Amino acid sequence: MLLISLVALRSAALPKALNLIGLVVGASGVLSALPSLGGSGAIFGLSQIVWFAYLGYWLLRRPQ
Repeated sequence: MLLISLVALRSAALPKALNLIGLVVGASGVLSALPSLGGSGAIFGLSQIVWFAYLGYWLLRRPQ
């Protein structure tokens, strides 16, 4: 998620707000791999849902 958001941010393929949310999601995903920060896994999971919902909304509403 972190790499996808970085590439999309550089290429402007997705909205900037979606990319920023993706950066937060990706960072929390990386932090959830650390045993002492295992609680960030819940943040990762919930923010992943928000990111996918926003992506779906954007894909449905963008001009053809």
